[in-house]
Amino acid sequence: MFFQIMQPLLKGCLSLTLVLTAEGELISVTVLPKPQQSGEDAAALSTPLSLTGTAAELDEQFAGIIGKYDAARTDLAEQLETTTAVIEAAKAASSTKATTALKKAGSKADTTASVIAPSGSSEEGGGEDEEDESGTAGAAPAAAVIPAAPSAEIPNLFG
Repeated sequence: MFFQIMQPLLKGCLSLTLVLTAEGELISVTVLPKPQQSGEDAAALSTPLSLTGTAAELDEQFAGIIGKYDAARTDLAEQLETTTAVIEAAKAASSTKATTALKKAGSKADTTASVIAPSGSSEEGGGEDEEDESGTAGAAPAAAVIPAAPSAEIPNLFG
């Protein structure tokens, strides 16, 4: 009967160690599972179970306690798997978003450089410049003039 009780607990472990000690009439049983998962995520699955009682108490209650312990470990293992899946999905989504953003930024930069004329271009000949409502003659808005390529040397404004 003992091994039938322990078999479900063993299914989720690489190994299971039992430590038995006695002090007078009391027996202490420590169950040390070694989970199949490894790393920090599996730390909760390797939590030992320690029981102390008389031989009669352990005979009567050990099976039920091991069953509850196994159920708790199974719940933890399922939570660990679910959390790991969520984290992996979030990593994949983040990577996809970053790749998409970089592609969009690259295509916007190409479009901006090709649409805006370089500074200093103007029509030759033509008539007189007419003033617009703001009083400036033939001036384009400053924000619309962006050089297609950076100049060879940028002056140092701070020194």
